[in-house]
Amino acid sequence: MYVAAGQGFAHWTEATSDDRFFTCLPYYHANIQYYSTMGALAAGSTLVVTDRFSASRFWGQVREAKATIVNFIGMMMPVLAKNEPSPGDKDNTVRLFYGSPSFPPEFLADFQDRFDTDIIVGFGMTETCYGTIEKIGVERRAGSSGEPRQHPQGGFENQVRIADAVTGVHVGVDTVGEITIHNPAIMPGYWRNDEQNTETLRDGWLYTGDLGWVDSDGFLYFVDRKKDIIRRRGENISSQEVENVVKRHPKVLDCAVLAVPSELGEDEVKAYVTPREGATPDPEELVYWCAENLAYFKVPRYWEIRDELPRTPSLRVRKDVLRQEREDLIEGCFDMEAAGIKLR
Repeated sequence: MYVAAGQGFAHWTEATSDDRFFTCLPYYHANIQYYSTMGALAAGSTLVVTDRFSASRFWGQVREAKATIVNFIGMMMPVLAKNEPSPGDKDNTVRLFYGSPSFPPEFLADFQDRFDTDIIVGFGMTETCYGTIEKIGVERRAGSSGEPRQHPQGGFENQVRIADAVTGVHVGVDTVGEITIHNPAIMPGYWRNDEQNTETLRDGWLYTGDLGWVDSDGFLYFVDRKKDIIRRRGENISSQEVENVVKRHPKVLDCAVLAVPSELGEDEVKAYVTPREGATPDPEELVYWCAENLAYFKVPRYWEIRDELPRTPSLRVRKDVLRQEREDLIEGCFDMEAAGIKLR
């Protein structure tokens, strides 16, 4: 798996021995193992590693490393984009950023223009280094994580299909379901966890636990983790879609959206927001911001402004911690309905 990952990543990024890979991810993360390390080895490139991500030190470290290819995950890109603009923003040698998730095309275009670089995004996971990826120089499809990754040598086929989230049966295009992957570089199984193996590995297919859909050309569109989908008033809501809208607000640094119990049954939507330095976002302002960019039923009812969010060492928000940090998750929160806000 590791060798195939390195060979593939060097191919997808068009890396050569002249490139200098840069990463600030922890070494137990699959991204730095599969792609930065093995990709650099496969291409004969240089790899520069720093101990952690720091928004204030990032560009200085990148310039010092003379980096040409940078790997990112999650919140790194929005945080970098919300740094104050500088005359030196284009003063770097980075020709390519690679990472996930897929961001709105307007965000990616602005980032590329501001920092004079290119970005490709993909979908992947620890269980297989082959998911999907965008191709350099190919026009971006809004919201897509690209096409199935293929190995540069023949005889290696990677397939991505969508399965019904309940039955597990593969479905057609333009239908949301569970993302499944089939290729020679899938893990043999979870250590001593037969129950999870039975659920995840079926007839050679890896059932990812993620929801998405593919178009008629085979491009993948990630929707959300199955466990993070919110069910509100008969509608399914992607927490990631709501988060992407909230994060675009100029006073917001980061946010997390999750389901909380509704007195009517099913779920209500709650947003946790961390503000940009020196900013004080008003929940009512955020409600109307969301109403301009989302269907009314997707707008969070509850809002909690806080200094920071619990995170894994790889900077992912710990939604499991947020769900369990107190018994009543709406106590003390701004309540859109209690404030008398009606969106329709």
